Amino acid sequence: MQKPLLSIGLLLLDRIQLTALGCFTDSLAALGEDCRLALMTPTGQTATTDQGLEIAVSESHIWPEGFDYIIVVGGLPGKLWRWSSTISRYLRTADRLGLTLVGLGNGTETLARLGMLNGHRACATSRDLSTLSAAYPDVQFESGHLIIEDRKRITSLDGTAAADLAGLLTTRHIGRRRADIATAGLHRATLRPPDASPPIGQHAYRTGHPKIVKMLDMMIASISDPKPVQHIADHLLVSRRQLDRLCLEETGETVRALYFRLRKEEAARLIVAERRSLSEAAWRTGFSDAAHLSRNLDQSVHQLRNGSLP
Repeated sequence: MQKPLLSIGLLLLDRIQLTALGCFTDSLAALGEDCRLALMTPTGQTATTDQGLEIAVSESHIWPEGFDYIIVVGGLPGKLWRWSSTISRYLRTADRLGLTLVGLGNGTETLARLGMLNGHRACATSRDLSTLSAAYPDVQFESGHLIIEDRKRITSLDGTAAADLAGLLTTRHIGRRRADIATAGLHRATLRPPDASPPIGQHAYRTGHPKIVKMLDMMIASISDPKPVQHIADHLLVSRRQLDRLCLEETGETVRALYFRLRKEEAARLIVAERRSLSEAAWRTGFSDAAHLSRNLDQSVHQLRNGSLP
């Protein structure tokens, strides 16, 4: 039998995000015999998802030689973490054999906890950035990326970013055309480049104040239909003046200015990273029309193309 062009071992633990696992495996299913995909757990026991669903596998961990990548999916706590010494030995063996180790979603924290990311850059959401950086000071966590590759380590956000991770590996081993076909099967317009910035909710707007965290969540959730500042203040049970003061203290901007900037940056991301039309980007970010967006967009597009947006 001919050796597959791409060979991946998926090491499943617990607290797996089902969307990420589905997007990743469905993207690779379209490759047929060109891709070997083995699902395993440290002991052959079932893994579990965030929703408590059990995922049965046919094998415990397989000797890593012959794989191109070992991808850790899931984390802790969970019943499989009691086998952390087994997981650690397995991953270190894979590393000695020259395989690339990959953390998908909370699999990244698993690699960090085992010391497998020390001295490396790694992906984090903006919400988890400060927590992970404090817990694992030897890892350079960064937000604002879908995927980060640093030497023999790759880390990826979860959700639909898993399809982009699959596309990256497919492009590298089999070709971009096959990766695009797999992406189309997921009803995605195009494969996002590895250096694409994630959706606006993952950007690095750091704040510890619960009112401002909720405010940012509201802004992001209503990015296509912007809410009046007074509506946001009423929802948070504060006055508009108090909300502006908190926002200035936490972000250096008024609520209105921050909201407008978030919308411009998301529009720029849609145009540059996802290659959306100006009209579609305007519609998705609450601008009245393409001309209105265009008048306000030039600087944000320039910053995004030069990597200076958060």
